[in-house]
Amino acid sequence: MLATQFATAIENAPFHRLAALGQDLWKAFAAGHLDEAQTQALSEQLEARKPKPTAPTSFRPPKAKAQRSPDKQASIERRRRLARASPVPPELVDKFTQSEHAVITVITGEIQRCGACAWPHAKTAALAGTCRTIVKTALRKARDHALLFVKERRRRGQKSLTNIVSVLRQRWGAWLRWIGGRKTVTTAYKDSGNGGRHPVEVPQCGLLAGSGLRGGP
Repeated sequence: MLATQFATAIENAPFHRLAALGQDLWKAFAAGHLDEAQTQALSEQLEARKPKPTAPTSFRPPKAKAQRSPDKQASIERRRRLARASPVPPELVDKFTQSEHAVITVITGEIQRCGACAWPHAKTAALAGTCRTIVKTALRKARDHALLFVKERRRRGQKSLTNIVSVLRQRWGAWLRWIGGRKTVTTAYKDSGNGGRHPVEVPQCGLLAGSGLRGGP
């Protein structure tokens, strides 16, 4: 009879009453009002009614997919070509690897074009023929050596915006602007008014123009 009462109470009790019912159950067993089999069955019924802990919810964004080049050989050649055009000052050349030099060339080429680089790491890595990890390492080294300044744009509860990279060292920035403003004679010719043809001078975006890449989105 008592076992039936306990079973009904456990079935209908709210969650906050289950702990007290568990204590009463073991007191009844200790007093001899319930045998071991009845107590075990009621205890299992009580445990089944208790709410199960849920796994903590993670608000981290999903991991980015691994970045792979569709043409590995072309990426290697592009990386080498960009590394040769690196604008890193001579005293700091040995501080960067070939891949990191390629990243610096791509970033400074965009800085020459519009004054700052706000490209995502994936785009910079694709242009430089490397990966996002190398881009992060190159930016960290450039920041440590006072070449580039990285402004983070974090947003609470939302995906962060891309970082804004600008030149930190003033003299180096002036030299980059001078390279970016140079004009070179192209192989294109334009008809003049007197029937002749003359070469047209067009401004080159120093670093990226020499590497065969285009700046901008």
